[in-house]
Amino acid sequence: MEQMWRSWARSIRWLTLGLLVLALIVGHGPAAAQLPPSTNEVWRQVYQVLPDIPREDQYINRESRQPDRGSSLVSRMVRYHVYQMGRSPFSRLDWKLTLADYLGAHQYISETSYPGIERLTVSPLEGDQTAVQRLNRNQRDRLVNTLVILFDPQGNRGELPTATPNPTTPRPVPVQPRPGSGADLLRL
Repeated sequence: MEQMWRSWARSIRWLTLGLLVLALIVGHGPAAAQLPPSTNEVWRQVYQVLPDIPREDQYINRESRQPDRGSSLVSRMVRYHVYQMGRSPFSRLDWKLTLADYLGAHQYISETSYPGIERLTVSPLEGDQTAVQRLNRNQRDRLVNTLVILFDPQGNRGELPTATPNPTTPRPVPVQPRPGSGADLLRL
């Protein structure tokens, strides 16, 4: 009996030591300030930084019978990207794959499982795909960069784009051929 008691006490000590080590490891995880922001915070910030991105929030909520302003193109895109596809919110490549899904160039998006279908009277998928197709390349790049920057807890991914698109870049001045160069031969 005494031997069984000692064995049990030894097991309890090892269990306690293991729990202590686990607590120390977990305690040294990322601080709360370093955790990535919630998806709700990010999509709202995207519209503050990029007001030219379509909201697509005119869809009617099943319960309230009012337009659901909490379900926008970017909020559904973020939920599709992170929760449905399981892609990293920190990776530009993963965001570009998600945009390729919306453009019909990568993976098929199922309407039956698309975010918003559970709370809206009409599936927003077709409207969201059309909205993404209307974005020009610069808008898509700014959207991807903004999402990556906003999801980065340490802010190491760059600076947020300006709220308005940059003016068109100046056109390069064409180089005039110099006399005696090969261009004179073309005049024959």
